[in-house]
Amino acid sequence: MESGVEADPPNTAPHPPLPDLVRQFANDGLALVRAEMVLARVWLTPRIARAAITMGLLAGAGVLAFLGAIALVVGLVIALAASLGPALAGLAVGGPALIVAGLLAWLGLRRLIALIKPLLDRLP
Repeated sequence: MESGVEADPPNTAPHPPLPDLVRQFANDGLALVRAEMVLARVWLTPRIARAAITMGLLAGAGVLAFLGAIALVVGLVIALAASLGPALAGLAVGGPALIVAGLLAWLGLRRLIALIKPLLDRLP
């Protein structure tokens, strides 16, 4: 009785031995990793250079802003020194600045601890 469907002929091609297949798999995996590393290096190199230049610009801006803030504080102390005296003027300007700096540091530390705590909880 013939159903009209032909059976596939048996595969007569020789199969490579298992050690050869494993060796080829390892070589292909190594070649893939090397190619991905080259691709990552080609992709990252110009971006890292641009990021370094950007960080330099931001650092320069931060230094100049800091120097400008110092100049403003010194100018305020000098202006107040005429009416309050130098010591009281320094306290009137430096005291509130230190209080604000302390509050900012406290808020920053709280946020940093909140960010790090889940990571520390995962450690054995």
